[in-house]
Amino acid sequence: MARTTSPLRIATASFVLLASMASVARAAEEKKVEKPAPKPVPVEASSAKIGPKNSRIEFVGLHTGDDPKPRLGGFKKFDGVLVVDGETLKGISVEIEVDSIWTEFDKLTQHLQAADFLNTKEFPTAKFTSSKIAPTDKPGVVSVTGKLDFHGVESEITFPAKVTITDKGLVLKSKFELDRTQFAMTEHTDGVEKLVSVEVVVGQATKGAEDEQKKEAAAKAEATKTSKATSANQPKSGLAVGEEVEPWTPVHVAGPDKGTRTCPVCTYLGCPAVVVFAKKGDNTERLLAEVEKLCVENGDKLKGFVAVLDASPAELELIAAQNGVTLASLCYPDDKTGAKDLAAYHVNPEVANTVMVYKDYKVTANFIDLKATDVAKLESAVERVLN
Repeated sequence: MARTTSPLRIATASFVLLASMASVARAAEEKKVEKPAPKPVPVEASSAKIGPKNSRIEFVGLHTGDDPKPRLGGFKKFDGVLVVDGETLKGISVEIEVDSIWTEFDKLTQHLQAADFLNTKEFPTAKFTSSKIAPTDKPGVVSVTGKLDFHGVESEITFPAKVTITDKGLVLKSKFELDRTQFAMTEHTDGVEKLVSVEVVVGQATKGAEDEQKKEAAAKAEATKTSKATSANQPKSGLAVGEEVEPWTPVHVAGPDKGTRTCPVCTYLGCPAVVVFAKKGDNTERLLAEVEKLCVENGDKLKGFVAVLDASPAELELIAAQNGVTLASLCYPDDKTGAKDLAAYHVNPEVANTVMVYKDYKVTANFIDLKATDVAKLESAVERVLN
């Protein structure tokens, strides 16, 4: 005998299903974070100056296939000028520091900075200059045409922009697609879509702009404090705060790159890192243990390199084994490039150690003859670059 389902059961099941769908929809809606309404950027002397404090440049990239996995990103550092005549936009000029790219995933950010995508070391800036701004049949919307110099290629692009100019200032909103292969970014087209969705809003601050400003102010204050605390007779060694680190070629005895001559800067790019150049001894071993501890605590967010200048490979292997070194790199300068590398980092051979912390290729802290008993200074410097 065939089994039947009562109309009451069907109705009940339908109600439950609809209620569940409504609940999911409400949860998704609640999860959305609405951006604040754009605040007009003041126009002075017929121009509006833009930067991270009052504007944002963001993008969304997609993977190919059935699961696109949208990835949001943008740029933290840029500046530009929008020229106006009355209530008419006449010109746009913007320069972006490409290395200031951000995404929601640190590893993705580092990959996009690498040579197979943006290659920020070779092409550190992108520039756009408008050549024509024409009205469209849509009220308040203009068509902007100009030259984009990006990734070593200069090419013309055109995009729409909704522009509002009042006595309070200027607001601009634009969404368009940019073909990355037009700018010689042809790698990974089998896994990443070539079209990138770009959104520009003049009148909304860049994500984390205030936090970046606070960090920069804190770093400058700390640098000033350190400078004042340094006596005139203290020896100098290492790169100064604000200077950029250079590629170098250590021989890795222990750590993730064991058995190689991997360049830390070329491999890990601007990832926050601690670099120690030191003479062998008990203090150096204790500093090594501290760097290893910091790497363990912070995972992929921090890299550590301890280069011992006067120990043999056999001695370093023993030190690594005794201290359980796995995440920090214990290394020594390569015979062929060591002198050049030490000179590039301004290492003073007379001091016991030189300890530097850097992020985005720029040194944020420098310690000379750091005692293992004073590692709190190093921990504080690392905390600043990570938070």
